[in-house]
Amino acid sequence: MASKVQLIGLDQIKESFGEKWPRVVARADRIAERCITRSLGDRDIMTRVQNLSFLVLFADVPQEEARLRCRITANEIGKQLIGENGAGSCSR
Repeated sequence: MASKVQLIGLDQIKESFGEKWPRVVARADRIAERCITRSLGDRDIMTRVQNLSFLVLFADVPQEEARLRCRITANEIGKQLIGENGAGSCSR
């Protein structure tokens, strides 16, 4: 089960914004939550941990698919916030 738990963080995105981060943090949070929520299945769950991270449990998929879904979601968050080359981070 632990391998299906993924952590999606916005730390790299925060670094990209530098001093402008306080002006976009609320928007970043909304975008991250929306992207993660869209990636969840019926039995998956998400919760915030710390200020810039989300813990996601993909309940009904194999370990590799959970990692892939996490990477895809993190990339989508980055693209929406900083463009094509932007990326959120994803780890387990």
